[in-house]
Amino acid sequence: MYVFNYPTKIIFGVGAFNLVKKIPEWYKSCSQILLVTGRKSMKKAGYVDKFIELVKPLRVEWYNKVEPNPTLQNAEEAARVAKEVNADLVVALGGGSAMDLGKAVATYCKHKGKLKDYFYKKKKFTHKGLSCICIPSTPASSSEITKYSVFTDPDAELKRSISSEFLQAELAIIDPEISLTLPNYQLACSALDILCHAIESYWSKKSNFFTKQQALSAAELVYKNAPLAYHDASLLEAKVNLHKASMFAGFAFNITGTTSVHSCSYPFTVLYGIPHGHACALFLLPMMKFFYEKAPEKVSPLLRAFDADDIEECLGLLREWIESLGLELNVEKLGVKKKDFSKILSMIVKVNKFNDPYDMMPQHYESVLESVFRGEFA
Repeated sequence: MYVFNYPTKIIFGVGAFNLVKKIPEWYKSCSQILLVTGRKSMKKAGYVDKFIELVKPLRVEWYNKVEPNPTLQNAEEAARVAKEVNADLVVALGGGSAMDLGKAVATYCKHKGKLKDYFYKKKKFTHKGLSCICIPSTPASSSEITKYSVFTDPDAELKRSISSEFLQAELAIIDPEISLTLPNYQLACSALDILCHAIESYWSKKSNFFTKQQALSAAELVYKNAPLAYHDASLLEAKVNLHKASMFAGFAFNITGTTSVHSCSYPFTVLYGIPHGHACALFLLPMMKFFYEKAPEKVSPLLRAFDADDIEECLGLLREWIESLGLELNVEKLGVKKKDFSKILSMIVKVNKFNDPYDMMPQHYESVLESVFRGEFA
């Protein structure tokens, strides 16, 4: 038996951003918005000013200090701003970092204690927070439609997600036109994040018939459309398909969660600042090979998404695909130090991983990490 309920209303389509003018109508009791963005890109692209103009007469407090990998302190600061201006609606406009932080601020504002308590699972969110709208600027994290917010505790050198149904945004406005100005490197990282979400969801222990179909659709769409969008940024149809892929992947992993590809990538982001999608790319092929050897029934059906007849062909095609998006897979060239191997392995092993198709032991992670360091797929 399966039960499906999707709490986020989704508005999808080119030009959908203009519908923010209806926010005063949709949220009649709202008088103050906290607009959460990254530092520059949405302002430079004109979307911050356009948003403020479209939602008049509502007041807008603009918080633009979201870090690429938001910290707990970053979120605490934004929550203080929300409380100081008496915000009754949070709108997150930007990439996964802005949306993760915006969702957490909206929920945390109506709870007690420190956000760190929820990060370390000492407390759980127990009720709805402020209303929250997410407007993604890139097809990648699917944060606009999921129950996860990812943060870093730099003091503990730990990156992990907070998961709660109360983190889910009320409304997602997905306008592929916003991503037309996305730089190529960000697009490549976004594409890898989508693909990893899709593949990991498919082979997760928690997968079901619905999530598998969504994951396969996402994998096929991102595999076909990412190179098109990468080589011609003006191809709106390709961007539309990437946003569809991100949405389908989000539907899937919101139920199944991600697996060790994601959790193994976190130390590379925490220690070296390697962007999330790029860090995931480092582990996708070694982990796919490992899980195929240990649980082939979980991986084999994925091959058809890439028109591959066997696992070796699939790994080769995906390696070529990643290279076509300009992503370096040689960790030494990315600044990763061999002397940090033991530290990275320790960080990986101590993170709980419940969804893998095969129960990995420390020696398995060591083997996969060795594969990454020696550049087996680079």
